[in-house]
Amino acid sequence: MEGVAGSSGRGVTETKRGSDAHARERRAGHAPCYGLPVSDRPDWHATLSLADVPFSIRVRGESLAHLERRLGPFRASSDPGVGTRTLHVDVSCDPRHAALPLPEGVAFPGCAAAREASGVLVFRGLGFELRFDETRANASVRTTPTMTATPDDRTMVDTALRLLLSYVLPSHDGILLHACGYADQRGAVVFPGLSDEGKTTTARKLPPAGVLSDDQVALRRVDGVWHAYSLPFVGEYGTPTHAHAARLRSILVLEKAVGPARRSKLAHADAVGALMACAPWYVPGDGGLRTLLDTCFELAAAEYVQTLLLGRDEPVMPVVDEVLECPPG
Repeated sequence: MEGVAGSSGRGVTETKRGSDAHARERRAGHAPCYGLPVSDRPDWHATLSLADVPFSIRVRGESLAHLERRLGPFRASSDPGVGTRTLHVDVSCDPRHAALPLPEGVAFPGCAAAREASGVLVFRGLGFELRFDETRANASVRTTPTMTATPDDRTMVDTALRLLLSYVLPSHDGILLHACGYADQRGAVVFPGLSDEGKTTTARKLPPAGVLSDDQVALRRVDGVWHAYSLPFVGEYGTPTHAHAARLRSILVLEKAVGPARRSKLAHADAVGALMACAPWYVPGDGGLRTLLDTCFELAAAEYVQTLLLGRDEPVMPVVDEVLECPPG
């Protein structure tokens, strides 16, 4: 679970972007939210498409500039198809929710998940609670608002969407990975990694237009073909992403090294273990965990997964070009 930690060092360019966000709010008939009491912040409504999973979201008490900057590019371009289930998410951002306690045995910024007798799935963290009724496809969230003036800063709305997407993707023939990624017209390469393995550093070496994220990337199988999807969940990379996807060509598990970048094959069991280690899952004992494991087995069996030994100062695009210029297997 991600906190509301801000980013730094964005300079004049980001200041201009913040001003542009204020201008959008004025054009929409709203005053800038920074400095307003949370109760005076206007509601934000949108239908988002995250890895082609539709989310109808309503947020109260959050900065419009933050939401538009990070989530606006992922608005659905069309209505969901017939039979497609939309998840409805209602988010209340209020400073008073900071009093929601951290569950016993959980260290910040972690969270705990449990299923109530009613079947409702509840995620709890410090100043955060998400209740998800799968039967009705409804989620309600209580959390704290963003109080910083930088529109690129993460919000707790991000946290709610991350948790929901990590939980529902396995039932949509997909998986959420802690990873950075790149995609262009040739296909996509995804770089999973644990903390401090270089996801953000790798993302900064890639052409910005193709970056899927530096933090979390979604994979889904569509008509038998795996695709990688960008997500709005970025970490220290800072710059918000835009919605795009491409056919998955390779998964290169990041490993710090010295010397030129080089790939090495992973045994099937090691590949499964590497994917599971990078797949966030918060619900112990739930049937979805088996589905997640099956997905990791299938990806490993398809020989998508290798290790990428990469030095901090070594370029990564030659490796990406090598992968993407080979004919699809």
